[in-house]
Amino acid sequence: VSVLGRFARDRKEFFSYLMPGELLAQDVLSGSVTLVDVRSEDQRRETPPIPGSLLHSTLRELKKLPRNAHIVLMCEDGYLANLYSLRLRQSGWTDVKSLLGGYKRWRQYHRNEFYYHIK
Repeated sequence: VSVLGRFARDRKEFFSYLMPGELLAQDVLSGSVTLVDVRSEDQRRETPPIPGSLLHSTLRELKKLPRNAHIVLMCEDGYLANLYSLRLRQSGWTDVKSLLGGYKRWRQYHRNEFYYHIK
């Protein structure tokens, strides 16, 4: 029970999520959100990045991001973005979130929008 309690407290401190419906393409294009696409090159070729997103694939590249930016990390299914988000938060970035469910869930939520139909 004590381990689960500690995990719940630590999780709140280090894990922060953004729901797919909260990430709007116009926010990325306007620069109010720094969306970082950490998907592989193959995944990006299959489904294109959201316009305005930054393309990084290593933690070393991510650590060059400004510490005061509102950063959202996005991978294909949400797992890798969580790991990178945790590492950045442990290294001192405070406004870092991962997109819950990744690009797959974002595309499902926004399937009627223009970006879903780009191939």
